[in-house]
Amino acid sequence: MPNAHPLYSAPTIAHLFNLTERRVQQLAKEKVIPKPPHGKYELIGAVRGYIQYLKERASGQQSVATEYPSERLRLITAQANEIELSVAEPRAELVSIDELLIVWSRFSGDMIVRFMLLPTYF
Repeated sequence: MPNAHPLYSAPTIAHLFNLTERRVQQLAKEKVIPKPPHGKYELIGAVRGYIQYLKERASGQQSVATEYPSERLRLITAQANEIELSVAEPRAELVSIDELLIVWSRFSGDMIVRFMLLPTYF
């Protein structure tokens, strides 16, 4: 039985969606549009999948496949922060919390003593 829906090549689908052929292939790999049998895409499935993909993007919902770049960015940022901290530590650009608490305790204690030594006027 012949296929009821006509099949189209990647260049045709790309032209229809105003995308590159590579992007059409990526969308198929991400399962946004149905993967083509023998390199030919079913037009109705591709259009429906792409419209659903655009609706999800417009409403702020993203699939796991589309969240990957943002997760990758978070990882790279965290790694960069870790490297900055490891470089700043030997340069003595960081102060440990314990050292900060000691200095702050001494400072606040000195300030309390000085306030207590102020004359009172009643």
